Amino acid sequence: MKYSEMHYERINVSDKRKFCDNWLIKFKNAKNSNDQINLLKEAEDLNREYQTYESISSLNFSKNINDVNAKKRKRVL
Repeated sequence: MKYSEMHYERINVSDKRKFCDNWLIKFKNAKNSNDQINLLKEAEDLNREYQTYESISSLNFSKNINDVNAKKRKRVL
Protein backbone atom coordinates (compact mmCIF):
# COMPACT_ATOMS: atom_id res chain seq x y z
CA MET A 1 0.00 0.00 0.00
CA LYS A 2 1.27 3.44 -0.90
CA TYR A 3 1.38 6.19 1.69
CA SER A 4 -1.05 8.25 -0.40
CA GLU A 5 -3.58 5.37 -0.16
CA MET A 6 -3.54 5.24 3.64
CA HIS A 7 -6.77 6.24 5.33
CA TYR A 8 -6.54 9.30 7.57
CA GLU A 9 -9.25 10.85 9.63
CA ARG A 10 -9.08 13.50 12.24
CA ILE A 11 -9.71 12.16 15.73
CA ASN A 12 -12.73 13.59 17.52
CA VAL A 13 -11.37 14.10 21.03
CA SER A 14 -14.80 14.52 22.61
CA ASP A 15 -15.96 11.17 21.23
CA LYS A 16 -12.80 9.43 22.40
CA ARG A 17 -13.14 10.97 25.86
CA LYS A 18 -16.70 9.63 26.11
CA PHE A 19 -15.46 6.23 24.99
CA CYS A 20 -12.80 6.27 27.71
CA ASP A 21 -15.26 7.31 30.40
CA ASN A 22 -17.65 4.52 29.41
CA TRP A 23 -14.79 2.07 29.10
CA LEU A 24 -13.64 2.77 32.66
CA ILE A 25 -17.13 2.13 34.01
CA LYS A 26 -17.35 -1.14 32.07
CA PHE A 27 -13.92 -2.19 33.31
CA LYS A 28 -14.78 -1.50 36.95
CA ASN A 29 -18.07 -3.39 36.60
CA ALA A 30 -16.67 -6.36 34.69
CA LYS A 31 -17.82 -9.67 36.12
CA ASN A 32 -14.59 -11.54 35.55
CA SER A 33 -11.05 -11.27 34.32
CA ASN A 34 -11.96 -12.43 30.79
CA ASP A 35 -14.30 -9.47 30.43
CA GLN A 36 -11.54 -7.14 31.65
CA ILE A 37 -9.06 -8.68 29.19
CA ASN A 38 -11.50 -8.07 26.32
CA LEU A 39 -11.95 -4.48 27.45
CA LEU A 40 -8.18 -4.01 27.59
CA LYS A 41 -7.94 -5.26 24.00
CA GLU A 42 -10.63 -2.76 23.03
CA ALA A 43 -8.65 0.08 24.63
CA GLU A 44 -5.50 -1.14 22.92
CA ASP A 45 -7.27 -0.96 19.54
CA LEU A 46 -8.32 2.62 20.26
CA ASN A 47 -4.76 3.54 21.21
CA ARG A 48 -3.37 1.88 18.07
CA GLU A 49 -5.83 3.85 15.92
CA TYR A 50 -4.85 7.12 17.64
CA GLN A 51 -1.13 6.42 17.22
CA THR A 52 -1.61 5.63 13.53
CA TYR A 53 -3.45 8.87 12.82
CA GLU A 54 -0.97 10.83 14.91
CA SER A 55 1.89 9.36 12.89
CA ILE A 56 0.21 10.19 9.58
CA SER A 57 -0.43 13.73 10.80
CA SER A 58 3.21 14.10 11.79
CA LEU A 59 4.41 12.75 8.44
CA ASN A 60 2.11 15.14 6.57
CA PHE A 61 3.54 18.02 8.57
CA SER A 62 7.11 16.87 7.93
CA LYS A 63 6.47 16.65 4.19
CA ASN A 64 5.56 20.32 4.05
CA ILE A 65 6.10 22.34 7.20
CA ASN A 66 4.52 25.38 5.54
CA ASP A 67 1.18 23.64 5.01
CA VAL A 68 -1.29 25.48 7.26
CA ASN A 69 -3.69 22.50 7.49
CA ALA A 70 -0.87 20.12 8.47
CA LYS A 71 0.20 22.54 11.21
CA LYS A 72 -3.33 22.68 12.62
CA ARG A 73 -3.69 18.88 12.65
CA LYS A 74 -0.30 18.40 14.28
CA ARG A 75 -1.21 20.78 17.11
CA VAL A 76 -4.59 19.18 17.76
CA LEU A 77 -3.13 15.71 18.14
